[in-house]
Amino acid sequence: MTLEELLTELKKAEAFEKKRLNRVDNKKDEIRATLEDVLSVAHDEDIESRIGKMRLILNELLEKQKSIKFSDLSSPLDRTGMLMAYLAILFLATRKEIWIEQEEFFGEIFISRGSIMSGDKEILEAALFASGEPLDIGQLKNLVRGKNVRELLRQLADEYIARDSAIEIKEMDSRFIMQVKPEFAEKVRSIAPKELRSPVLRTLAMIAYHQPITVAELVDRRGPATYDHVRELEESGFISAVQHGRTRLLATTQRFAEYFNLESGDPEAIKRK
Repeated sequence: MTLEELLTELKKAEAFEKKRLNRVDNKKDEIRATLEDVLSVAHDEDIESRIGKMRLILNELLEKQKSIKFSDLSSPLDRTGMLMAYLAILFLATRKEIWIEQEEFFGEIFISRGSIMSGDKEILEAALFASGEPLDIGQLKNLVRGKNVRELLRQLADEYIARDSAIEIKEMDSRFIMQVKPEFAEKVRSIAPKELRSPVLRTLAMIAYHQPITVAELVDRRGPATYDHVRELEESGFISAVQHGRTRLLATTQRFAEYFNLESGDPEAIKRK
């Protein structure tokens, strides 16, 4: 069944209900619907925003049950709200995000999870979050083979827009990144983790593997630049330092374990990694 045919059936159902209640005459002109009508309504009512909101609602409901009734979604809505909810569902169905079934004319519409609403977006979302840096299409395709990655990412980005999130998904030179919106970035900059330069990261790795280790021993192994590395790592909260004679003894902190997703901050457990 095409989108146009589904909309025509909706118009027929509305006309049938109007006739039953003696509110309006059952005119053929009121039954006909075209794709131009849909596009006009969609433009006027910002249908993409409504699709994003409907997607969030359906995702949440379909996590708890295999299918839901359209009447359960539309019961609190007025006529315009019901029409827009129905349009949003039709668009989601044409994009294969959901399946819709109706056993008889004017009967209940049942909505279930489609081929795209299957956890693939969540996998891409997790990848973007975990990476913290732009990922190209090739990298993401390896995670959800055989799926339209660009379409999934577009839907994911729309969901963040629909819920007015402080996080956004952006495409830059055919690579995708999850980031804080510019208007919020400055406000959280002071608590955001700073990227470690390669030399500093190597110094941190040596501390983690040889801890507890003195600054003097570390300088012997890594050179004079180590003093700056140690200061930077202390400021970032990755290492702690306690006085040890004329030098200081270094070890990793709990923040180190959390940042690198380790199960334990115990030095011996870290060494085994």
